[in-house]
Amino acid sequence: MTDGGRLGLAPSMSKPGDVVAIIKGARVPFILRPNQCGFVYKIIGQVYIRSLMFGEALETKDFNFKEIEIT
Repeated sequence: MTDGGRLGLAPSMSKPGDVVAIIKGARVPFILRPNQCGFVYKIIGQVYIRSLMFGEALETKDFNFKEIEIT
């Protein structure tokens, strides 16, 4: 479950502190894990969140969009 109360299916290795990311050009959202400084992220895997699967995230106001580096 996200901090915003959205329920989803995520990889078993997901843990608190991971983030849901909408990656430009990707068909599904992903779970990312920030490193200690919070500027570089590791891809944990794909996530299914019903209200975010088909571009709905772009229509909501509760997301913070920013450019990040993924390793």
